[in-house]
Amino acid sequence: YVYNTFCWGYGVGYRFIQSRDGACNGNFLGIGADACNISVLIDQSAPYGLLITNGEFVAFDGPNPTQVVVSTTNKGVAQFNNCAFWGPCYQCARIEGEGYVSFNQCHFLEWAVRGEQVPCISGNSGLISVTASRFAANGRGIRLSPKVKGAVLTGNIFASRDAIAIDDGANVTVEANLTAQTTYKAPAGSHVTEVIGSQISMQGEWSRYGGDSCFSGTGYWARKGDGSATFRWDLAPDAPGNYTISVWIPDDPINDHATDARYKIHHAKGETEVTISQRENFRQWVPLGQFHLDQNSYVLLTNQASGNVVADAMILTKAVK
Repeated sequence: YVYNTFCWGYGVGYRFIQSRDGACNGNFLGIGADACNISVLIDQSAPYGLLITNGEFVAFDGPNPTQVVVSTTNKGVAQFNNCAFWGPCYQCARIEGEGYVSFNQCHFLEWAVRGEQVPCISGNSGLISVTASRFAANGRGIRLSPKVKGAVLTGNIFASRDAIAIDDGANVTVEANLTAQTTYKAPAGSHVTEVIGSQISMQGEWSRYGGDSCFSGTGYWARKGDGSATFRWDLAPDAPGNYTISVWIPDDPINDHATDARYKIHHAKGETEVTISQRENFRQWVPLGQFHLDQNSYVLLTNQASGNVVADAMILTKAVK
């Protein structure tokens, strides 16, 4: 029985192995692993099961940081209940082996934060159950390969459509899952440029994150710095003219957003820099001003600021003559 333990900064936070006396089983309650490359590594577990409850797992250090990795050698049982997974990770879970792995009432906040084309959970073999869990970020939530012997995906909430991918040959039951896309709207007649697609580009260190306060379920953030991290929106209005540019500001739950985020608007008549506070005006459109725009116009946000900067959706609203 392991109760309320925490580790920080390890290559592997918790590792379960096969020893000469057998594999581990037990009750792991309130455990946490932060700033690890792999939060939980299961090489082998006992058939009676690892019961991991109220866990908090954050992976962001080293190559392809992942919160849960179940090795090809595992033949036992691992059950995650009421656990939270977040941080600028590559993936939340990668499951191999012949054993049984389940996630129940779990919260997966973010994954593929640097734009990698990977799902939150990759099920490559064995038996898998994912029930009553929340996938907060846009993108693929679960992918199951043909080697999965059996899987049940029920009662989960996803941020985007087509969040489940099942390869031919996998034995899977999928029932009562829900797509809960954000309900935020742009003013009528506005053109929205989201932070997904060919109209955005970035340089430097940006991390993707998800949450209810993001306009489309996804945003990006960069640490305060010297301006070397830049985020660009290519505006491409339908026709040249005067437009009001507004940006969506997501929540600042830990009060670390910049009060002086700098937006450089490159418009038909030159360049204008506008500074706004990203610690205020949450969940609403904040205007940057009215400008004459053409097909070459764009907006650039840099990390030259007093706090972390966030990039979310942007809208153009045609000025009334």
